Amino acid sequence: MEADLHHLCVIAVAAAAQAGEPVTLPVRPSVDGWLRLPVLGDLFVGVQTGTRALSATVTERPATLRVGDRTVKLAAGGEATIWPDDCDSSPLRAPVWLRLGAADQTLAVALQTDPGSIGLDSFAGSDGLTPVGFREWSVVLGRGWRLLVERDPDRAAVVAATLTTIVPLRAACRTAHVSATSGDAFGAVAMTRPPDPMTAAAALVHEVQHAKLYALLHVVELIEPATDRQACYYAPWRPDPRPLTGLLQGAYAFLGLVEFWGSLTASRDPEIRRRAAAEIVRWRGSVNLVLDVLAASKAVTPLGRRFLGGMRSTMKVWQTVAVDGDVAAAALHSAAQHLMDWTSRHGGLAS
Repeated sequence: MEADLHHLCVIAVAAAAQAGEPVTLPVRPSVDGWLRLPVLGDLFVGVQTGTRALSATVTERPATLRVGDRTVKLAAGGEATIWPDDCDSSPLRAPVWLRLGAADQTLAVALQTDPGSIGLDSFAGSDGLTPVGFREWSVVLGRGWRLLVERDPDRAAVVAATLTTIVPLRAACRTAHVSATSGDAFGAVAMTRPPDPMTAAAALVHEVQHAKLYALLHVVELIEPATDRQACYYAPWRPDPRPLTGLLQGAYAFLGLVEFWGSLTASRDPEIRRRAAAEIVRWRGSVNLVLDVLAASKAVTPLGRRFLGGMRSTMKVWQTVAVDGDVAAAALHSAAQHLMDWTSRHGGLAS
């Protein structure tokens, strides 16, 4: 409870700085001496402070933020989002802004450093973004963004209108790509650096699907919360059992991916076409399987059933897409292997 209170105080201080409103509140830095301020960035207040509470004050004239004995000048409107030229001597590490252009569409996102700042505390953030790391992110996301704009410009427009923040995560290994969306910080996602442009574009589509559905679920109920307390259902994209809401989230995200991969089937690159075909076969059956489970549940509300109907209509388009036999066989084998592995760990499927 105390940790939540301090987190709310940090959010309030950052909001006051953005709005130019004077305020004084207690805040608690991390053990390494950094105070994570949403949008503003990371403020170093000294390792010697430990985790004890400090007083944070925003003043209006002059516009400053003072935490302990550290003071940072704020631009008009509280904007402190440009990384200082002399970043080694500055106490503030402001977010790095990444602006990617392709055709007439631009994606602008802030690269934050702390997953906890967007409500994803269980993930390990990167150890900071070096100039080399920034260039690597710029290259792979830039190429992924260009691919998305070229092949699916309407979906790219949705991504650009939704996504505001990416938190780079520390990769556990070089081959596994991980991404996640915050249900409480709309437009913010966390991910390891994608290994290639196709994975980058797919990750943007996937996480924005989650963000849209999270936003909708804040407004309407698609599944009765009182009857969705057990995580016991099979999700073809997860190693663990999931509740019904989790199934819906996954199905909606992978529906978006099926559409994205469908847009790549007309690519001139045979390797892209082959991967796209495999991904369509792998996930179209999985989405339909989950839609059947959801449709059979009494926990789905009338609005939820209407939503499922729209998803089924979308999926029908992709059921008849022709795929080479060897590609389809490999994709279906992967799906069957996932189901076998899941049942060996968790038992039979819930109905």
